[in-house]
Amino acid sequence: MKLSLRQLLVIPFVLQIVMAVGMTGFFSYKSSQKAVNDLATQLRQEISTRIELHLKTYLNTAHLVNEINKNALNSKLISLKKFTDLKPFFIKQLHSFPEIDYLAWGNQNGEYLGIKRLRNQEFNLEIVENSTQNQYHTYALTSSGEKGQLLKIFPDYDPRTRPWYKAAILSKTATWSPIYLWFDQSTLAIDAVLPIYNQQGDLLGVFDTPLTLSEISDVLRSLKIGQSGYSFIMDRSGMLIASSSIHNPFQMKHGQLQRIKAQESQDFLIRETTKQLQNHVESLQQIYNSISFDFDWNQERYMVGIFPFSDPKGIDWLICIVVPESDFMNPINENQKITFGLCFLALMIASLIGIITAHWITTPIIQLSQASQAIAKGELNPKIELDRNDEVGILARSFHQMAMQLKAAFEKLEVRVQERTAELQAAKAEIENTNQQLEERVYQRTIELSLVLAHLQKTQTELLRREEKLKYDAFHDNLTGLKNRTWLLNRIEYLIQKTKNQKSYLYAVLFLDLDRFKVINDSLGHLIGDELLKSVARRLTAEVKLKDTVARLGGDEFIILLETIQDVNEATNVAERIIEQLKHPFYIHQNQIFTGVSIGITLSTMGYSEPEAVIRDADIAMYQAKRLGKGCYQVLTSAMQIPALQRLQLENQLRDAILKQEFVLYYQPIIDLHTGKIAGFEGLIRWDHPLRKRISPSEFIPIAEETGLIQAIDLWVFKEACHQIHRWNQKFPHLPPLTLSVNLSTLDLKQTDLVEKFKYLFEIYPLGSWKLKLEITETCFLEILSDEACLIEQLKTLGIQLCIDDFGTGYSSLSRLHKFPLCTLKVDRSFVSKIQSQTEGAEIIHTIITLAHSLGMDVVAEGIETKTQLEKLKELECNYGQGYLISQPLDSLQTTEFLSQFLSEDS
Repeated sequence: MKLSLRQLLVIPFVLQIVMAVGMTGFFSYKSSQKAVNDLATQLRQEISTRIELHLKTYLNTAHLVNEINKNALNSKLISLKKFTDLKPFFIKQLHSFPEIDYLAWGNQNGEYLGIKRLRNQEFNLEIVENSTQNQYHTYALTSSGEKGQLLKIFPDYDPRTRPWYKAAILSKTATWSPIYLWFDQSTLAIDAVLPIYNQQGDLLGVFDTPLTLSEISDVLRSLKIGQSGYSFIMDRSGMLIASSSIHNPFQMKHGQLQRIKAQESQDFLIRETTKQLQNHVESLQQIYNSISFDFDWNQERYMVGIFPFSDPKGIDWLICIVVPESDFMNPINENQKITFGLCFLALMIASLIGIITAHWITTPIIQLSQASQAIAKGELNPKIELDRNDEVGILARSFHQMAMQLKAAFEKLEVRVQERTAELQAAKAEIENTNQQLEERVYQRTIELSLVLAHLQKTQTELLRREEKLKYDAFHDNLTGLKNRTWLLNRIEYLIQKTKNQKSYLYAVLFLDLDRFKVINDSLGHLIGDELLKSVARRLTAEVKLKDTVARLGGDEFIILLETIQDVNEATNVAERIIEQLKHPFYIHQNQIFTGVSIGITLSTMGYSEPEAVIRDADIAMYQAKRLGKGCYQVLTSAMQIPALQRLQLENQLRDAILKQEFVLYYQPIIDLHTGKIAGFEGLIRWDHPLRKRISPSEFIPIAEETGLIQAIDLWVFKEACHQIHRWNQKFPHLPPLTLSVNLSTLDLKQTDLVEKFKYLFEIYPLGSWKLKLEITETCFLEILSDEACLIEQLKTLGIQLCIDDFGTGYSSLSRLHKFPLCTLKVDRSFVSKIQSQTEGAEIIHTIITLAHSLGMDVVAEGIETKTQLEKLKELECNYGQGYLISQPLDSLQTTEFLSQFLSEDS
C-alpha cells in the first residue's frame, strides 16, 4: 500500500503515543482486578457476619419470648387454671416484641389459644376449647382486647397432633419444630417451642412462637447486599428455607404448599448457585467451615460465599451470599473510563499537533497536486490560494490562467447538455412513478397472502401437536413413559381375539409387584419412590424383546406382555432374569436402595374372554408368590384361582366390615386357680358376617395382618374394651381390681402414635380399678427392635400390663425374656391339652411355670377343658386359668350378668 507524504509524517508520531497510552491502561486494569477480588472477600465476610447476627437475634427472640412466658408462669404472673387468661399477657408480649407476630399455648386437654398480630397492628384471637366444641375459632379482638366478631371456623383441630407440639414432647426442652405446613395450608412455618411440666414431671402443655418462612425471608430482604446481591438459606438436604428474592421458598403443587429445593427455585441466581455449590462439594453435610467460589453465568461473573449456621436448639442451616462482580466493578469501571478518556484526549492532542505540523509542510504541495488532478478531470475553475512569490506561486498562477481559458469553452457545451438532460429526467420520473405504484400493490397483496399462509401453517402445526400428545397421553404412563392400563387392555383384547382365530397362538402376562416399596416410599419420600419406579422401568425394558411390552398399572405394579411365545419356559426365563436384575441395588440421590419383585404368570391357555380376567389371574399368581416368601414367581394354576378369588372376596368384605363395624367383642373369664374367684377376662373378637353369620378370628385375622387392616381392627378392640370397662365401672362402682386382656399385633408396635392413642382412650374412658393387659405373642417378641422395645416401656408407664401369649410355640430366646417388662406368661393350649392324667403331659408346663416364677411373672393356662387338667395345674402352682371347663366366651350382656352374680356371691 502506497502512503501519502502527510501519512508518512503523522503515523510514526501517533504510534508512539498509542503505545504509551495502551501500557498505562493495561497496568491500570490489572490493578483494578486485584482490588475487586480483595474487596469481594472482605465484603462477603462482613455480610455473612451481619446476616448471622441479625438471624441469630431474630431466631433467639422467639425462644426468649417462650422463656419469658415460662418465667411469668413460674412467678405466678399468669395461671393455667383458666388458660384464656393468657390472652392479655400474650397481647402485651406482642407489643413488647414487634418482630414476633404470633404467640400460642396448647395443653394436654387439646385446648389451644393463639394471638395473631395483623398488618394494621390489630389482633385476632384463635382458640380451641370446650365452648368451641373442639373447633378452631378465629375472633377479631377489639382495641380493648375483648372478643369481637367470629371470623373463621376450622373443624377437628387438636394441637396435640400438630408437628410443633410433637416436637416439644419429643425434645422435652426448648427446641425448634420441623418446617411444616400451617394447619390452614396458608404458609410454611418453623416454631420455637417450649414444653411446660409440673413439679411431678407431668406435661401441662407447650408454649409456641411460630415463624413463617416468609418472615425469615423478610429478615434477609431487610439486609441490603451491595446493589443487586442475593442471600438465601437452605438446610443440609438442599431444601430452601428463605431468600432475599421476591419469590417465596415454597410453591403451590396439587392444591397444597410444598417446600422446594434450592436447585429448583424460580430465582435463577439461587438455582445456579446451588448447582455450582454441588460441583465444589461432594455433599452439603460435609460443609463445616465457610467456603468461597465464583462462577460465570449469562456473561456475568458472580462471587459466592457459603457459611454454616447452627444453634443448640436444633438448627443446622447454610447461609449463601451471591454478589455480582458488577457491583464492585461499576465504580472501578467509571474510574477506568475517566483514565482511558484522559489517555484518549492526550492521544488526540498529540495527533492534532502532528497533523498541524504535517499540514503546514505539505499543504502547498498538495494544493498543486489537487489542481493538476482537477484540470485533468475537467474542473476548469480551481482556486489555488498561495500567497507566495517563489516557484510554487508562479506555477499556481499559470494553472489558474489555463483553467479560465478552458472554462469559457466548456460553458457553451454545458448549456446544451442541461437542456437535453432535463427532457430525459422528466421521462424517467414518469416511468419511476408508474413502477412505484405497481410495486406497492404487489407488495401489499404479497404481505396479505404471507400472513394468511403463516396463520394456516401455525394452526395446522398446533392441531397436529395436540393430537399427537392426546394419543400419547391416552396410552402411556405419565411417570415412567411406559404403556398404561388402557393400552394394555386393548392389546390383550386383540390377543384374545387372535387366540380364538389361531388356536396354537400363545401369549403370557407377567404381573410384577415390588417388594418393600411402601417402606422405601414412606422412609425416603415420594420423590425417591418415583425415581425408583423410573429406574425399575428402565431395567424391565432392557430385559424384554422388542416385540414384548412393559406396562405400568399404577403404584409399584408392572405388567410384562410376552407375545408369540412357544411355551411357558419362555415366560419363566424372563421372570428369572428380572428377579436377578432387581436384586442389584439402585443408586438414587446418594441413596443405595435394595428392593425385590414378586411375579405372577398366566398364559392364554387358560381360555380367557376378557382382558380384565387375564390381569386378575396374573395378580392372583403374584400374591401366591408373595405368600411363598417374595422374590420369586408363580405360574397360575386352576387350584390357585378358587381360593385366591375367595380370599379376595373375603378381604373386600373385611374392609366393609371395618367401615360398618360388624365386629363384636366376647369376654372369657380368667379365674384364680387357688381361690376360684374371678381375676379378669380375655377379650375375643368375633365377626358377625351378614351372610355367613359368625366368622372365626383364625380365618380373617391372618388376612388383616397381611393387608395391614389389623391396625384398624385392633384400634376398634382397644376402644371397645375401654368403653366396656367404663360401662361396668358405672354399673358396678365397687368392683375389686380386675384385668381385661386383649391381643396386640406386631404391626401395632410399629405405630409411633400408639401411646398417644391409649392416652386418648384412657382420658375418654377412665379404667378405674381395672387393669388393661396387652397379650403379645412369643413370635412377636422375636421381631421386636430397639425402637419397639422403647415403645413397650412407654406402654408400661401408662399402667398397661404386658403378657407373652402362646408361650412355648415360638422358640424365643430365654435370655430376652428378662429384658422386657412382662408381668404374665400364658401357657399355650397345646401343652394344656396334653395333660391326660395326674402323671402324664405336665413336664413342659412345670418347666414353664418354674421359669416364669423365677422371673417374677404370673402364669395363666388357657384351654382348660377337663377337671384333671384343672387339678394338675393347681398342683403345679399355676396362678390363673381359663377354658371351656370354667366358662365359654360371653357377650357383653352375659358378662354383665356374670359380674353381677360374682358380686352377689362375694357379698
